[in-house]
Amino acid sequence: MALKDRLSRRLRVRDFTMLEVIATRGSMARAAEELGLSQPAISKAIADLEHDLGVAVFDRSTRGVQLTESGQVLLRRGRVILDELRHGLEEIENISDPTAGFVRIGVSLAQSLFISAVVERTSRRYPRMKFGVVMADPLSLVRTLRERELDFAICRGQMTEHEPDLDAEILFRDRIEVVVSPSHPLARRRKLSLSDLMEERWALAPPDTYLGALVQKAFSAQSLPMPQAVVTTSSIQLRFELMDTGSFLTLSSHSMVTHPTRRGRIKPLPVAFDDDAGPMAAITLNGRQLTKVADFVLAEARSAARSIAIME
Repeated sequence: MALKDRLSRRLRVRDFTMLEVIATRGSMARAAEELGLSQPAISKAIADLEHDLGVAVFDRSTRGVQLTESGQVLLRRGRVILDELRHGLEEIENISDPTAGFVRIGVSLAQSLFISAVVERTSRRYPRMKFGVVMADPLSLVRTLRERELDFAICRGQMTEHEPDLDAEILFRDRIEVVVSPSHPLARRRKLSLSDLMEERWALAPPDTYLGALVQKAFSAQSLPMPQAVVTTSSIQLRFELMDTGSFLTLSSHSMVTHPTRRGRIKPLPVAFDDDAGPMAAITLNGRQLTKVADFVLAEARSAARSIAIME
C-alpha cells in the first residue's frame, strides 16, 4: 500500500495535536497528563505513527523525548493543517456574523498605544469581536507568528528582509529616540551626542532583544562602547516609570512621544541615534489566508496609521 494511502487511513487530526503537546512538554508522561490520556496509549499512538511513516519522529532518552528531523517536518506541516481547520471552524461558527470572531495580534512593545487605538476603534465598530493581544520583542513575535499562534504581527518591516515566508505591509514610518522626563537636566540641552550620554543613568532593553541590538548598533556606529545600564528590563512600562522620575534615560518610538496621551510627558533629546530599523508594518505569513475578523482589524490599523504624522 502506498504511503499516502496508509496515512489517509491512519493519520488523524488528534495525531498532530498529540505530536505538538509531546514536543512542547518534552515528555510522554507530561503530555499524557495534559491530554487526559494514559502514557501507554500515547506511546502506542506514536509508535503506530512511526511504523506507518517508516521513520522515527521522536528520539527517546532518560531525559525525555525530542523531535527528530522527520518529526520537525511533520509538526511544521501539521501546524498548517490545524491552523486551517481552526480558521475554517471559526468561520463556520460566524457565518451569520463574520464580525463576531476572535483575532490574535502580536505587537512590538513600543507600539502599545498604537494597538490600543486600533482595538478601541475596531471594538467600537464591531462590538462582538474579541481580541487576543501579545506584546513582545519582534524576534519573539516572528517566531510565534511562524508557529501560527498569531494572525498577524505589527512590528518593524525590516524583520521580513531575506525571509521568504513572511510578507510585510507598511503601515507608518517611525524612529527610535533617546528620551527623558521634561524635569531631567538634559531636557534643556539643545545639542548632544551619544558620547555625552555615556555616564548617564540608562534604563535599557536586554541586549538579546531587537531593541537591545539596535542600541548596540547605534553606539558601535560611533565607535562607542555600550553605556552601562543601571536597569535592564524588557518592560517598557518600567523603563518609562523610571524615566518619569527625572533620573533615567531610555528609548522610545517617535509615535509614542507624539501620542496625545504622552505629549508633554516625554522629552526627546537632540541626539542622532542612527535608527535604520525601518517602518512599522503588518507582518503575515506568505500564502496564509487571514480570517475575516483579522482583515477587519487590519483595515482599522491602516486607518489609524494614516493619522500618525511621522517624519521620514
